Amino acid sequence: LETSARRVTQYVYNGDYGSNKVKFGAYYGGSSKRNIKNVDLKNNRKNTWGTGLIFNHEIDSIQNVTVAAGFTRQISENANKTAYYSNAYALGLAYNFVHTTYGLDFAHKDTKNKDGAGNKVKNNEVTAVIRQGLNEDWNVYAMYAYKTDKQFGDTDRTRQFMVGTEYYVYNQGSLKVKPFLEWQATRTKYENSTVDRSRDFKTVIGLRAYW
Repeated sequence: LETSARRVTQYVYNGDYGSNKVKFGAYYGGSSKRNIKNVDLKNNRKNTWGTGLIFNHEIDSIQNVTVAAGFTRQISENANKTAYYSNAYALGLAYNFVHTTYGLDFAHKDTKNKDGAGNKVKNNEVTAVIRQGLNEDWNVYAMYAYKTDKQFGDTDRTRQFMVGTEYYVYNQGSLKVKPFLEWQATRTKYENSTVDRSRDFKTVIGLRAYW
């Protein structure tokens, strides 16, 4: 899914119905030459829109389940001013028991006519995550993802694994601050390419702030 976009109008609804909580959102944006970071786009955006729904059900005081679904569509311009579009769909499931959360996400994206009429790209992704709270401030987590990228009849396959930890140094009211440490390994196997496969390893140290 498109996770951010520049110059859009957004609507968000939050509903609390006892043991059930609902969050619904939708956005629309017209033409733009720049992305969310104010950097020029390679392909100018003509318009974009999307919608999403999150439903949370509290089973009891120590466990709950969440279901989320979303859709985005973006139309952009090729260099010759013809249009191409991308449609993306996602479904997420999560189960939380005391301090442990299990998650499973499915995502699919179709891109048509980019850089030429009839060109098609299909992206699929399945992601599994687990997060364990060691205490009120300290969490550890792991993620495994399997991705496919199909274009011109060839399919590239990527496997990604990540482990991390985070610690809240400030958690008062709506402001939350936490440093984190993550290690990630990515392996991709290419079909009909001069490069058979690639490996990428990353270690990240950072700070996240929410308000």
